[in-house]
Amino acid sequence: MAYTVITFLVPFLVLAGYARYFFAIQKGEAKPHRVTRIVLFCSMLLSTLSFYVAGATVSLLAAVPLLIGSGVILVLSFKYGVGGWETIDVICLVLGIAGLVFWQVHNNPDYGIYFGIGAQALGMIPTFVKTYRSPESEDFLFWFLHASAGAIALVFAPKTHFSQFVLPVYMIANNSTVLILILRKKIYRI
Repeated sequence: MAYTVITFLVPFLVLAGYARYFFAIQKGEAKPHRVTRIVLFCSMLLSTLSFYVAGATVSLLAAVPLLIGSGVILVLSFKYGVGGWETIDVICLVLGIAGLVFWQVHNNPDYGIYFGIGAQALGMIPTFVKTYRSPESEDFLFWFLHASAGAIALVFAPKTHFSQFVLPVYMIANNSTVLILILRKKIYRI
């Protein structure tokens, strides 16, 4: 039962989130940050391969749709996105790439997972800054669906090895941070 939930529900929520984000970008309701999208796509590509090599099937079920969706959003970010060459953008891009290079030099799938997620976390900083400054530039439902997918994957993931649940934990933390930044002005008004 648990594996069935993860197998179908997590990828569905991830892809539904990307479908929502795709349409929000098309309508001008969301503006993805280019540097974030470059780093996320590159690190998702390498993370997906590392999850596969490490045998982290639960993380792999979330990683494949994340890779597909991040590729689509990366392409859209070049036309509809924002940012790219502010100091923070360049620093995050360089550090994200450095993490990916370190991972490849050591050729260890566990390092690949840790540094891939580390690179993603660094790549998210420009989106955090953008969302803090302009919360209306992000789509609540996209981030909520991805946080929910992470929570479901974490609940049902086998806890046999860190690689099985590191991506779900990261998904919850990362997406919840953006959700808080989107909602922070509304929360303070209450």
